[in-house]
Amino acid sequence: MLWSFRQFLKSRNGEAARTSRYLVLSREQIWKGLEKKIAGLLYDWVFWQLRSDKQATFSTLQKILQRLSPKNFKLEPGAPVRVPGYEVEVPTLKHSYGEVPIVFESAGVRRIITLAYLLVWVWNEHKIYSEMARRPRASNLVIFLLWESPPKPQHLV
Repeated sequence: MLWSFRQFLKSRNGEAARTSRYLVLSREQIWKGLEKKIAGLLYDWVFWQLRSDKQATFSTLQKILQRLSPKNFKLEPGAPVRVPGYEVEVPTLKHSYGEVPIVFESAGVRRIITLAYLLVWVWNEHKIYSEMARRPRASNLVIFLLWESPPKPQHLV
């Protein structure tokens, strides 16, 4: 669940009207995108990595991945690759034995990647919407709520 006051305001006749209090995204929507809301981790990561004008955003992602890395493994991006079953290039992480597409990483590493991506995406969107609204960015307040529902037991599915 994501919430940004500035993002979810629309102007009507000079008056601001709240269109939604928050944005709820599934894990799949975070990774693959949701039309007109979020491009998705798979697209944004590669977009930020390959576009020269987005290097600051990608650098922020790299720094957050480094800070969230487990003690025994540094989360360091590699070169994007095509993977069967995906219509876009997929980001990779460097390992001692080579680069691994993030779609094949462990569930724990995918959660860390998701958290890092959302932190960068939320801040980037905040900057964009602040500029569009011609208002100053928040300098020290970001509230971020991540709630993951437990999977349903197989006998109930």
